[in-house]
Amino acid sequence: MIKRKLTLNNVVLIIISVTFAFLLWLYVNGGQIDLLTQDINNIPVALTNQDALAEKGLTINTDVKYYVNLRLKGQQTKLASIDASSIKAEVDMKDVRSAGTFQPEVTVTGVPNNVVIDEIKPESLSIEVYEIEKKDQKVNVITSGKPADGLKVIAAEATETVRLEGDNKSLAKVADVSATVDVQNMTDDTIRFANVGAYDKDGNVVSGVTCNPSVVETAITLGITKKVELNTPKTKGEVSSGYKITDIKLEPSTVLIGGKANVLQNINHLDVEAVSVEGAVANVTESSRVVLPNGVVITDGNDEVKVTVSVSQIIEKSFNIDTIENKNLSGDLQVEKISESTVNVKIEGLSEEMNQLKPSDIEVYLDLSGKREGTHTVPITVKTTKGKVTSVSPSKLKIELVKK
Repeated sequence: MIKRKLTLNNVVLIIISVTFAFLLWLYVNGGQIDLLTQDINNIPVALTNQDALAEKGLTINTDVKYYVNLRLKGQQTKLASIDASSIKAEVDMKDVRSAGTFQPEVTVTGVPNNVVIDEIKPESLSIEVYEIEKKDQKVNVITSGKPADGLKVIAAEATETVRLEGDNKSLAKVADVSATVDVQNMTDDTIRFANVGAYDKDGNVVSGVTCNPSVVETAITLGITKKVELNTPKTKGEVSSGYKITDIKLEPSTVLIGGKANVLQNINHLDVEAVSVEGAVANVTESSRVVLPNGVVITDGNDEVKVTVSVSQIIEKSFNIDTIENKNLSGDLQVEKISESTVNVKIEGLSEEMNQLKPSDIEVYLDLSGKREGTHTVPITVKTTKGKVTSVSPSKLKIELVKK
């Protein structure tokens, strides 16, 4: 009886073992057959512990965004139940020690335990890490709105500079650091606090750049405006020998100034600082500053104007004139004889004038007023509309006058 009972127990155990092994085989092989893959793309990668970077004097370009693609494997029902928004990808920046290219692995969380991450692309990212650079910058104060009582904003200035911090690429994009102040219906000079921003050449905020302080004190000064003429500036030094200043021009020739009414009432002209022409042999163009009295500012630009000093070469030309007129000769006399029929005339003037001068532009004559019959030595008179007569040869002619 005992032997039979043991045999039955063994049979039961065998049946249970076989059944369990069969079920296990079904699970393993059946699971492999039923596994599917699913791609989830463009998962944004969060860069954590960036504060740790800043503590080491490091930063990253926040304009660059990083993404990864996942390939998941699991049963169809499990894959279908996945909420893609619950999947997170992160890179921990705390282990970065210095500037350079950092290639960390991406950590993915939020994938259910019964689903396998089969592939991550890329497995690691290439992140550029920069040393934080600093740059002091003056703040440009912009005003919006209109003051009351016809007043104008004649000065809007920040009382302090700001320090920009960021990577070198971001700092290079900064074209303007400014703060905007609302002056609508303002009646008196005012102190206002305004937020500061760093902007690129298109007026967009440059990300990755911080301004310290982010709020600055600004001083707004109100007054009136007035357009005034600029006086022709003086010159310093001497042009080269053989050259001459022929003209001085200003651009602009007028400026719009601002100030308190009692300051501007007697100002109608302003001086411009002298321009050096030392040794010049050609036109000189320089920027020069407008001389501003205390309490006066230029409201339509800066205090620089373009000064052009025209410099021309002086040359001498020689002409042989064979037409000599006799002027103021008495009506009962005539010229019997003259010692010379040709006169050499040298004229000095600006090269552009001398190159256009012709013999017909030169008048040569003898003034015979008061002369009687007989022989006379008469000075030669030369006139020209261009240049200056420097030599006449001969300077006098001997002439014989007789009765008609």
